[in-house]
Amino acid sequence: MSMRYRAKVGEVIWIVVEHCYTPEDSSLCEKEYCVCRAEVQKLLPKWDEMVLHGPGPDGYWQLHYYKNKDIGKKVFRTPREAALYALELTKKNDRVWADMMGEKPMRRTWEKYLEADTNI
Repeated sequence: MSMRYRAKVGEVIWIVVEHCYTPEDSSLCEKEYCVCRAEVQKLLPKWDEMVLHGPGPDGYWQLHYYKNKDIGKKVFRTPREAALYALELTKKNDRVWADMMGEKPMRRTWEKYLEADTNI
């Protein structure tokens, strides 16, 4: 991977996080995909990894580890790209659990990032 595409410390990265939550009207846990903002905290050149630090879906700060080669595949430079990945994961999950098993479709909290004029 060229140096131009590698992450830099302090850079803002957008990730998709699998989040489990319990709705108020249910006692069962449900799953959703959330787009979260994180900052590159540290680079680990020995493993070609980056350490990301940012608030998760519940607001608590979390650490995430990703390879630099995952930029554009699992981690993204814009929230819109991350939302498109969340859409892909949600469709896959709904195809199995909602369509075939009869469960309700997943919540789509990331849809706001698909709008063209999103200014974050």
